[in-house]
Amino acid sequence: MERYWLAINSPILDDAGEVEYILHQAEDAATERRHGSMAILDRVGVGAAVRARSLQTTGMTVTGPRGESVCADYPPGLPGAALLRRDLDLLLLEAAVHAGAQFEPGATVRDAIVGDDARVCGVRIMSSRREHDLRARVVIAADGRGSRLAPRLRLARFAPAPRRWAYGAYFGGVERLGSRGEMHVR
Repeated sequence: MERYWLAINSPILDDAGEVEYILHQAEDAATERRHGSMAILDRVGVGAAVRARSLQTTGMTVTGPRGESVCADYPPGLPGAALLRRDLDLLLLEAAVHAGAQFEPGATVRDAIVGDDARVCGVRIMSSRREHDLRARVVIAADGRGSRLAPRLRLARFAPAPRRWAYGAYFGGVERLGSRGEMHVR
C-alpha cells in the first residue's frame, strides 16, 4: 500500500529573530485530505469557482541555486490549484459580500482603533477624501506583507537575516509544460 505524508516544519524564533526551535509534524495525507486550503474554500462556497478558474497541478518541482532539484507529486485525488492572486481575492470578496459583509472600494486603512482594554475594536480609514472610523467586533488584518496594522499592533516583524527576495512571473504560449508547479530558489 502506497502512503503519502504531509510534513509541516514551523520555525520558532527567539527575541533576536534567530531560529530557536523547529517544530516538525508529519500526518497521513489521506486523513488530512479535507482539512487543506481547498476544503476551506469549499466551506465558504468558492471551491468550485477556484477549480474552474485555476490550472490543476499534480505536484511541485523545486530547483536550487546549483541546478539540483526535488520533484514531488501530490497524493492521488488531491490536486493543487494555481491561479492569479487577484482572481482568488475577487472570488473571496464576492463570497463575503454575498454573505452580508460591507465592501467599501477605494478605502485605505490608516490605523487601528484600540480600546481601553487594549483590544482592537475597529479601524480608521480614508475613504472619499475623508478620514473616519469603522467600529467592528472583529478586525482581521489581512492586508499582506505591507500591512499597516500588523507592525503597529506588534503582530509581525521581519527577521534581520537572512534577507531574501522573491518575484513571480506569468508566461503564456510556453510549449511542453508539465502538470507540476515550479519554484526556483537562488
